[in-house]
Formats: sequence, structure tokens, C-alpha cells
Amino acid sequence: MRLESDLEKQCSDWIHDRGGLCLKIKLENTRGFPDRLILLNDKIAFVEFKRPGGGVVSPHQEVWLTRLNSYSRVSAAVVDDYDYFKGLFE
Repeated sequence: MRLESDLEKQCSDWIHDRGGLCLKIKLENTRGFPDRLILLNDKIAFVEFKRPGGGVVSPHQEVWLTRLNSYSRVSAAVVDDYDYFKGLFE
């Protein structure tokens, strides 16, 4: 089984290959904030990566995903599949 970190690297490389930014986010004293901020062309997205084939989204993560998706120019998603990830930006 592939690891979450393998998927995260593969997706990060895909974004960088297209001239985008895929920034790792670590916020002090903030639980559940998504793993990455991604900027590609006119898209701004926050992505929470989970291991391929599964992974549990915590209640804190659900709150952040809902809050971030409430902004009109931003999207937030949980990703556990490379093709799904690419579809967010194509």
C-alpha cells in the first residue's frame, strides 16, 4: 500500500511541473488545517491528503474544509487519489 507522503509528493511534483506552487502548511496551535496550499494558474486550493484508498477525516478537518469552501475564490478538498487530484486543476 502506498503512503500518504508518496501521494503528496507525486501531486506536488505534478503542480511544480506546471509552474504552480504547492506549499506545505504547518500552523501552530491549529488542529485540522489542510496539508497544502496550492496555487496553479487562476486556482487556489487547500488540500488535505489521505493515504490512497482511505483515511479518516477528523471533525477538526471537516470544520476547516467547510470554512475554506465557503470562500468564493477558494476550494478545499480531501485527496486520496492521484487522478482525482489532477482533475481538480485541469
